[in-house]
Amino acid sequence: MSINKPLTEVVNMFLSGVSRVANSDNKFGFNIQTEIKVVRRISSNFYIVVDLHNEESSIGARVFNNQDLEVGKTYLVYGYVYLYYKQNSYFDKAEKNGILINIGIENFNKLPDSNSANDLDVVSTVKQLDLPQMKFPRLYNKPLKIAVICPKGSKLNGAHSTNDVQSKIVNSSIRDSFIVNEMPCNIENVEEVVTAINKVSKDTPDIFVLVRGGGNENAIMLLDSPDIAIAIDKVNCFKIIGVGHAKHRLIIEMLFDHISQTPTDVANYILNEVYAMKRKQPVDYMEQFNKINDNFRKIPSNSTDFTRVNDKLNTLTNSLEHYAAKIDVVSSNYIDQQKILKNDIAALSSNESSTKKSKDHSFVLWSGWICSAILFYLLMK
Repeated sequence: MSINKPLTEVVNMFLSGVSRVANSDNKFGFNIQTEIKVVRRISSNFYIVVDLHNEESSIGARVFNNQDLEVGKTYLVYGYVYLYYKQNSYFDKAEKNGILINIGIENFNKLPDSNSANDLDVVSTVKQLDLPQMKFPRLYNKPLKIAVICPKGSKLNGAHSTNDVQSKIVNSSIRDSFIVNEMPCNIENVEEVVTAINKVSKDTPDIFVLVRGGGNENAIMLLDSPDIAIAIDKVNCFKIIGVGHAKHRLIIEMLFDHISQTPTDVANYILNEVYAMKRKQPVDYMEQFNKINDNFRKIPSNSTDFTRVNDKLNTLTNSLEHYAAKIDVVSSNYIDQQKILKNDIAALSSNESSTKKSKDHSFVLWSGWICSAILFYLLMK
């Protein structure tokens, strides 16, 4: 998809990819065609440019075709948008905004002062911005290790920014499927957050979660730091973020595999994924078993692969028998519960009938006594 819009609109569209409504499970990217004016040259191929339609909006631009741009000149450029992590002392907004958004220029034409940009043709090349695309980890015969970076004091008995993550998982019916390791830190201190993230990289969990509750917007925006972005980029596992409230949006969200609106949504997402896997697991095991069994028949008994494949088949058989046993137990429990329920209904029905008869009998007795009293009164008169 190619977007021919002013640079400010292009950047806003790029940022919309990290909106709380969006989810970076899908790759996000587009080619851009826009007009710029070069205001400063930083290095051989890096420039500061402004939007030709709004010269108050500056952005970094890197040229990738080994050609030079001239300072003060205007160009129609074709390229893409990308994130830039490192601090850039030449760019005034680097300290304030942390991560920078740059444009990569793959082709350009200089704009004559008298011509309109729309009259020029640009040879397009395709460039796709690929966001993290890691799948939710598979559930095997061991629990999923989850590393949760959260504010200090957010343990189960403390502040509630991660209460929901911990308590929902710990109190779920599938809690044995998880090992949750909380790593509290001063979430408003960039160095502490980076240290915690680096520790996550060394511990190699299955899932990395970064959460904090709502609060001061400036404090939340501190997470948009180049140092934090670089640290996150090194974490080689499935990454989930749930920071602030629905209105908050961070650039670092683009580095995560799943974006949740709140810490509560993080817990719900993890549980729903694992519930779905558990429902599908017996089917997966059966498919694996059939596939391996078909190949196993073709392996000679004296082959070195015979024992290895046979062991794998035995493992899958045990897993399937385990699920079959669980299904039998659930089925048996269901039948028992149905019997108990029927007995309870019968008992309630019997009690209701007895109560009704008792009420009818009481009514007859009381009616008899009242009639006798009235008759006695009349006779006495």
